[in-house]
Amino acid sequence: MNPRIGLSAVPVGVFFLVTKIGDPWQAILAGLIASTVVFFLTRKDRLIGVLGMIGFGIVIISSVIGFVTDSEKAYLYRDPITDGVFLCLHLGSAALRRPLIGALARELFPDVARKIPVSAPIYIWLSIAFAAWDLVNGLLRLYLLDTLSIGEYLVWSRILGFPVSVTLIGTAVYLVFREAKRRDHVGQLGGPAPAAAS
Repeated sequence: MNPRIGLSAVPVGVFFLVTKIGDPWQAILAGLIASTVVFFLTRKDRLIGVLGMIGFGIVIISSVIGFVTDSEKAYLYRDPITDGVFLCLHLGSAALRRPLIGALARELFPDVARKIPVSAPIYIWLSIAFAAWDLVNGLLRLYLLDTLSIGEYLVWSRILGFPVSVTLIGTAVYLVFREAKRRDHVGQLGGPAPAAAS
C-alpha cells in the first residue's frame, strides 16, 4: 500500500486540534495549510495525484465558504461532498468499463494488478461496492454534521466510518491478489487466461 495515502488523516487531526485552542478561521486555515502540504506530497503519484487534486479543490472551496461564513461546519461539509464526488467517479468509471479501482490497484500494486484486465468484473464490482459505501458514508456524515457538535462529528464520523473503510479496502486488496494468483495458476496450467489490458 502506498504510505502517502495515510497522510489524508493529517488535515483532520490538525483541524481538530486547532478548534480546541483557536477561532473558527484559525482552525480552517490550519486545515487548509495541512491539506496543501498533503496534496504536494501525494501529487507525485499519477492517479492518486489527480484524485488528490480533486479533493484539494473541494477543500479550497469549502475553506472559502468557511472563512466567509465563519463556520467550521461549512468547512467540514467537504466530507460528504467528497463522498458524493467519489460516488460519481466510481459509478461512472464502472459504467464505462474503466473502473477506478482497477486503475488505483495498478498504481498501488503494479506487479500484481496488471495481471488482471482493467475491465475485469472484479474491478467493476469493487468500484460499485466503493460507490455504495460512498453513498452510505456521505449520508451518515450529513446526518452527523446536522446533529452533533464539531468535536463530536470529528470523533464519531471516524469511529463509525473507519472500520468499514478499512474492511472494504482490505477486502478489495485480498480479492485483487486472489484473482491475480488465480490467473497465474490458470496460465501455468496452460488455460486461456485473459491477457491484461493496457
